Amino acid sequence: MDDQKWLIEQIEQLRQSTSDYREQSFYLGLKDFVREQSKRIDQTQRELDGRMWE
Repeated sequence: MDDQKWLIEQIEQLRQSTSDYREQSFYLGLKDFVREQSKRIDQTQRELDGRMWE
């Protein structure tokens, strides 16, 4: 989680440092992608943990 938080902060800094609308849109999409990937990783880890306990 700490890595995700750091990455999102870095992406936000990059987004704020540009005035180009396309770049800002890209960074917003990238933040959404990082959040979604983090959710999927968490779900997969929970699924694996559950299967190991079966």
